Amino acid sequence: MAEEGNTPLFHASRLGFASMVKRLLDAGANVQCAAGSFTPLHVLAEKTNTLIVDYLLEAGADGNALSPKGDAALYFASIYGNLYVIRKAWAKELKPGWQLHQSSLHLTPQQLEATPMLLKS
Repeated sequence: MAEEGNTPLFHASRLGFASMVKRLLDAGANVQCAAGSFTPLHVLAEKTNTLIVDYLLEAGADGNALSPKGDAALYFASIYGNLYVIRKAWAKELKPGWQLHQSSLHLTPQQLEATPMLLKS
């Protein structure tokens, strides 16, 4: 096992190697792996690799796992405007996990774009 959660699954997810992620999960890789307190879903929330997000969620990845600052993948997806992850997280009723350390003045254009979709859900 790799130190600090720096597992092959974590790195394959981070680097976007979908076929490797699938093979590792099929071989029994720990889907809850984390590097520090960041899970592959935290990292993928800023990227657009929908296939890996699907693989991880189907394998039971904890979408509510929190970063060191107390933020879940849904929070990171909203920052980066990743509507796919936002929709997937919303469908699984995941919690944003965000702390009230930002005001509405800190919203990015991507967050503002995602807000109407979130409000409709």
